[in-house]
Amino acid sequence: VVPLKLVIRDPSGDESEWSGYYGAKDGTLDIQLAMARNDTPGMWQIKARELASGRQGVKYFRLNSLGDNN
Repeated sequence: VVPLKLVIRDPSGDESEWSGYYGAKDGTLDIQLAMARNDTPGMWQIKARELASGRQGVKYFRLNSLGDNN
């Protein structure tokens, strides 16, 4: 298990509740973000840093509005 630090930021740059420390078993980490209707739509950032080596990477995803479809 390799220790990781994830920093997940919403489009306004605020750190989300899912940021924190995780362990990657066999080099893999799988988490599911349960987005809520009141989460800010737009580009979100996920920054992962491997704590053993210091290597890091950044990825982005776009959250569309989760408003009612009625």
